[in-house]
Amino acid sequence: FTRITGFSDEEVRGRRIGDTNHSGESNAALYKEIAETVRREGFWEGEMNERRKNGEPYPIWLQLSAVYDDDGGITHYVGMFSDLTSRKEAEEKLQFLSNYDRLTGLANRAQFREKLHKALALARLNRERVPLVCLDLDRFSPINDSLGHEIGDKLLFQAAERLRALDIDESMLARVGGDEFTLIIDNFKHAADVEA
Repeated sequence: FTRITGFSDEEVRGRRIGDTNHSGESNAALYKEIAETVRREGFWEGEMNERRKNGEPYPIWLQLSAVYDDDGGITHYVGMFSDLTSRKEAEEKLQFLSNYDRLTGLANRAQFREKLHKALALARLNRERVPLVCLDLDRFSPINDSLGHEIGDKLLFQAAERLRALDIDESMLARVGGDEFTLIIDNFKHAADVEA
């Protein structure tokens, strides 16, 4: 407990969770709901966010059980919690890797397809058109072959950075292949906008 939260035994013993926890006010309604559930059903478990002593937020999985005496009255509660920080970070990384290109940080082919389908559906609904710009780096393979993949990766990263520097919606920009980038242009008015 002290390693995870930063609070010492003396700081929390005999005190309510809201007294020592920076999340106390924001979690007040949740604490009340949990207490009512444990009193009524004898058990509660779920995910919630708390704050360490230094104020850093972190996710936990909490299990609370009521302990009863021989007459059926609650004598005390037993709680166990697990710090979910590592798991959440792994989930976020996996989510990122499944939707974004590892090298450039731009949307990948799967994410691009999803955005394109949404843009086309919206355009169809509004009787509009959706310009799609496809960029392919010429003579990229010889660079990879002669100078190596590390130099090729640097070139791809620089290309992505230059595209990011344009006045465009980065969320509509994607790397869909080795040296291929795509851009969906929304708020399209005239062909000149696309050319520009």
